[in-house]
Amino acid sequence: MTSEEVLAYYERIVESDTNKMNAYPPSLKKRAYFEQGIFHHRAILYTLRSQAGTPVCRAAIDCLNYPDSKCKSGEHSICNSHAEQCYLCEAK
Repeated sequence: MTSEEVLAYYERIVESDTNKMNAYPPSLKKRAYFEQGIFHHRAILYTLRSQAGTPVCRAAIDCLNYPDSKCKSGEHSICNSHAEQCYLCEAK
């Protein structure tokens, strides 16, 4: 399998996971996110995108939004949903 095929595979898996998550009641979503492997699929896809040279939000390992700005420190490329909290800056 080529790296492009693996990337495409995980893109489909995460899309399917998202559809499954939308079917869960809100009270079960957080639990299912970790227990059903959804977090892991997203983290793998994040890594594969990064290795392929696709811009990724550097604020969270499971964020699949494309970065469109910089964090408050100006060091990290992040998406709008992480504009107020950059996890890389918090770790410092």
